[in-house]
Amino acid sequence: MCPACVSVAALAAAGSDLIDSLAARSEISGYHLLHAVRARLLQQLGRTGEARAAYQAALAAVAPEPERRLLERRLRELPPDD
Repeated sequence: MCPACVSVAALAAAGSDLIDSLAARSEISGYHLLHAVRARLLQQLGRTGEARAAYQAALAAVAPEPERRLLERRLRELPPDD
């Protein structure tokens, strides 16, 4: 694996861990952008099923239409679960 790929994967994993710790705090657990970021990081890590669930959680919490369309598009672009 190329060094840049390893760096991206390491950053995505670290970011995912950070987001998970933030999600454990009840005051922000329903914030749609938290779920959207988590979904994107999981997608980069190849964890498709978890990414799909995180995108769905973001959609359940989002109201603004432009953000909803972006999340729906990213959800459609996910490959099938492993």
